[in-house]
Amino acid sequence: MPCQFKPFYAVTMKLNLSIPFETTPCQAEAIRKLEDFFAGSKRVFIMKGFAGSGKTTLLGGLARALERDKKKFRLMAPTGRAARVLSRTTGLEATTIHRGIYSLDDLRETQASDPEHGRKLVYYFSLRMHDEVGGTTFIVDESSMISNVYSQGETFRFGSGRLLDDLMTYARIGDPEAGTRIVFAGDPAQLPPVGMSTSPALDEAYFLTNYRTQCLSATLTAVTRQQEGSHIIRVADMVRESITSGRFSSFFIPADGKEIIRLKENEWREKYLEMAGEKLIIAHKNHTVNAINREVRNRLLGGFPPIGENDRVISCANNYLYGIMNGEFGKVIRAATSTIKRTVHLQGKNGKKKKIVLSWREVEVDFQGNGGDGKTINAYMLENFLEGGPVLSPEERQALYVDFRMRHKKLKPRDPEFKIHLKNDPWFQALFLRYGYAVTCHKAQGGEWDDVLVFWDYGFIPRGGSPGTGEKTVNLQHADFFRWAYTAMTRAGKRLFLLEPPCFHPFTGMFHAVVIPEKISQLPEPGEGSDRVVVDHNWQKRLEEVSLDSAGRERQDHYIRLTHRMEQAGIQVRSVNRKYYEVFYTLGCEKETARFKFWLNGKEKFTGRFAPVPAGTGSQALSEKVSAMLENLDSIEVIRPEDQKPDPAETEDEKRLFEEYPFLETLSRTLSMLVPGYRVTISRRDHLPYRERYHFIRHGQRAAVDFIYNSRGRFTRAETVCEACNSRHLLTDLKEMIEYLTRNDMPCRSGKQ
Repeated sequence: MPCQFKPFYAVTMKLNLSIPFETTPCQAEAIRKLEDFFAGSKRVFIMKGFAGSGKTTLLGGLARALERDKKKFRLMAPTGRAARVLSRTTGLEATTIHRGIYSLDDLRETQASDPEHGRKLVYYFSLRMHDEVGGTTFIVDESSMISNVYSQGETFRFGSGRLLDDLMTYARIGDPEAGTRIVFAGDPAQLPPVGMSTSPALDEAYFLTNYRTQCLSATLTAVTRQQEGSHIIRVADMVRESITSGRFSSFFIPADGKEIIRLKENEWREKYLEMAGEKLIIAHKNHTVNAINREVRNRLLGGFPPIGENDRVISCANNYLYGIMNGEFGKVIRAATSTIKRTVHLQGKNGKKKKIVLSWREVEVDFQGNGGDGKTINAYMLENFLEGGPVLSPEERQALYVDFRMRHKKLKPRDPEFKIHLKNDPWFQALFLRYGYAVTCHKAQGGEWDDVLVFWDYGFIPRGGSPGTGEKTVNLQHADFFRWAYTAMTRAGKRLFLLEPPCFHPFTGMFHAVVIPEKISQLPEPGEGSDRVVVDHNWQKRLEEVSLDSAGRERQDHYIRLTHRMEQAGIQVRSVNRKYYEVFYTLGCEKETARFKFWLNGKEKFTGRFAPVPAGTGSQALSEKVSAMLENLDSIEVIRPEDQKPDPAETEDEKRLFEEYPFLETLSRTLSMLVPGYRVTISRRDHLPYRERYHFIRHGQRAAVDFIYNSRGRFTRAETVCEACNSRHLLTDLKEMIEYLTRNDMPCRSGKQ
């Protein structure tokens, strides 16, 4: 009979009592869904939570509630450091997934495919299928790191080689009689496992497709009150928003000098040495990591001695003899002053022999974070790996196996004793260590340090100077880079140090075609003392009198400019009327009259052409005088109350638009910041398909520019709207402003993103 859970309401009440502060609405909703989960028939719950959202706090509350309700549960995490963080946060015992589900004492053999030899013998550590797991709830933190890509070493592997498959099998999720459940918790904005585009343990569709298992899920997005003041969390959340929206047009990390500190190229070494608490350097490339580790050791030790006492190291491979997992950090207690070397001759493909020199050093290492407890190991480390490539070369791996065979010539691979000796051989099972002062972001994932220094070598090639600095060679406007940045930033618990972080925005690389149309360049330039007309209540009444109160702004402004110009010379506008695309004005001065017509185009814009109408003109002298006055009519600035705001107020529609398309808000905010330096006012902005039209005014000068963008939220072009411009000087200033806008360092210097 299936193990039955009693209704979860009692557990939920205890869960609330176990959280020492008020929950956010997202947390409250997650608790409600957990109640539904434990009361229902689904076996998998996915709790997605971003940095600072309090997901680990909820996991601790859930675990304590289950404990008080006498329910069986187990806390797990993918790495030793993540397990230690989970244990410290919850106050309960946590282990790595590997320690929890695999039997390191049960080594079995199987056949596996090999690209060179077809089939080969592989040894694997079996699942602990004899464990009594019935009725257990497995709570797994940092689940974004759980891979389901086939993984094995040259000779050994864990279970099937697919971690998520093995966890589901061990937990007997497919067995309706087991009564087991799994709660996966993780941050979907972090890096996915190596070799996968998404994190399968946080993907409801993946469970349905691969395990025929329906999941219940909750997402924590709101930052908890305890984290609201964290500048690191605020900035990380800005990066996360780009990931969730799928728009990667802007990247800038504003430093506050307290939690987020920018460093110059010549400052990072001394700053690292000054850090007193737990600290780590993160970079993207392995060769950057190696170079940083060398520089740190040079500063600490005054040179490049062999690995020795107090050196920080990280395990870069699972070790089956000592139970040390990939990614676990340690400190060297003791190291032999000399190495042990053996030469192995391999048969090459072309028949030539290749000589491989293997080098071991005896070390004593104190590993921390192995499921929450420390562990000191006396072992050999393979010196070949210490400062080499990201993985041991195939020739070196083969040489290790050949070396073992040479030392155990009487053993055959099928002999029962063979696998026992292979598993326990200290040379074959040597530790694969790297210096751990600096690591790649994947190696740091799942951990947290007081101080983290990030080298932004993603997409750069070296130029000399500090490791990880150089010239940008690739586009960074994609999800992979933003996930890398988010994961690196959120490793910092107290302070985040940045060395030359990239900075770009939606305008980076934008082509600007702000040209001065020929017809505008030939006009007299409206100056500082140009005519200005403020459209007040009296002007509104005059528009009503000539039936223009409901006409478009183009016709209203034309009437106002013409009337203003004429009245300055004592000439009255006696009538105005329209016939199709022609607008007729009758003008008078005492007994003299003159009549003129102006032409509109299909867009209801005045073409600039005008001509006297003989039939309505009684004075040739007045007609000639008016003709001269009608030139450069556009130099008169018409100002309406809504035009006098430095930046048009956002309407509700615009607020919704900016929420959906944040790069449009970036444009608005940035232009509003820049225009005062040119004594320019933004009078209006029009939201058109794939373009934002901004209207600028300065005294009698007017101009409009279209900012054109693509579907990825990146501005590609800025173009002059010729018919809305009357000033070459204003356009010249706008061109200069837009050139500044396209510079990569513009938001960095302005403090805006």
